[in-house]
Amino acid sequence: MRSTPNLGWLAVAAFGLQAVTAGLTFLLRRRGPGQRIAASRIVEQIEPLLQKNVDAYFDGPRTVSTQRQALDNFDRAWAWLTSLEGCGNPDLGNAGVACIDDRRRGGKFDWFALYRDPIANDTPQPDTAIVTAHPWLLPALLILGGLLL
Repeated sequence: MRSTPNLGWLAVAAFGLQAVTAGLTFLLRRRGPGQRIAASRIVEQIEPLLQKNVDAYFDGPRTVSTQRQALDNFDRAWAWLTSLEGCGNPDLGNAGVACIDDRRRGGKFDWFALYRDPIANDTPQPDTAIVTAHPWLLPALLILGGLLL
């Protein structure tokens, strides 16, 4: 003789499974840790390049044109960081907002003070100063330009 299952027990078991399923779904869809990791990876890619930009500017001739190039490099990096491709992506949620806010002027890791201001506050030489300091440079550049044409 077959016993009839206790319907109350089955309902409790089914409810328990649904609760576990809902809990797992919530946990696996929770994006907080994943968002922070994604935002950190973005910063880890850009920040070393910004430091290299500062180093290259100060190791180089420090002319008006190299200063402009170095500032443009920072500005492009900042624009990308705040864009939808960077930390400005709404999918990053609060982690993306913090990524930008922490690095804006006055933020916890003020990238402007670290990577832009040292270049912007430098007094560069006129571009002609490099040619005057290295008289062989202009003829070499003209010859190189002629060969490339």
